[in-house]
Amino acid sequence: MNRLIASKIVFLFANFCFQQMNLSAQFFDVPSITIDNASIIITYELSYKEDSNNLNIIRKEEMLLLIGENTGFFAGKNFYLFIQQGRQAEREGRLDFFLDEYKLKNKMGRFTYSIYKNYPSGKITFTNKVIPTFLLYEEDLSSFQWELKNGEEKVAGYNTRQAGIHYGGRQWTAWYTTEVPINEGPYKFRGLPGLIVKVADSRGHYEFNLISIERLSEKLPIEFEEHDYVKTTREKYLKSEENLRRDIISRAREAGAGNQSQQIAVRNMERRNNPIEIK
Repeated sequence: MNRLIASKIVFLFANFCFQQMNLSAQFFDVPSITIDNASIIITYELSYKEDSNNLNIIRKEEMLLLIGENTGFFAGKNFYLFIQQGRQAEREGRLDFFLDEYKLKNKMGRFTYSIYKNYPSGKITFTNKVIPTFLLYEEDLSSFQWELKNGEEKVAGYNTRQAGIHYGGRQWTAWYTTEVPINEGPYKFRGLPGLIVKVADSRGHYEFNLISIERLSEKLPIEFEEHDYVKTTREKYLKSEENLRRDIISRAREAGAGNQSQQIAVRNMERRNNPIEIK
């Protein structure tokens, strides 16, 4: 195994992106199609408690919501930038240097999923890789039925109202503002009469808060990567993630990770026992 491939394996397992190594495929620059063009980027901060055995530890990560004419795209900011910059580095023949630099910065991000809203029309499409497979599932937009609540509250500088929804085994409360007439929000949440500026679950394990809204001078493509997806359901996807947590040693070994990376993966997986969707 050459140095570049070995570096990829150690790097990705150390950061738990869990990308399977394929020696014949391009690492970043995979085929993709442009499905829309974003004119607005909204940044949220996610605060979360990933270890149910140690709820005093709160982790934070910035997340991006791209707003196109018909489509919304949601992903972790660091991982989104990692992919975009990695594509450029691969095209320019400096991928080895790029990965070494990212290892030092340790900025790839925790969340590697992509969420496409209203793509295809009327659907939410969720994609991620659970070793060794790229998985995709769809949900109906109409399945997100909010219960609107009375009262107003100032949140992130906006006048907001509240709405509630039960989703993924959690009860969520959203704060939305009609001052920003965009019926979008973080993660899969959308469909309220204004932008969701905050949404939190009742247990206090996950909370998204608005950081900024940026209107772009030049539109940014919203791209859908054309991996060889296996289409599944949300329930089966959650089961696949649970199986990965239980079987991380053999999955890591199959992907070519060494003993050190395998042990790091086990320790981190033991702490990642409180996913955002629990059923």
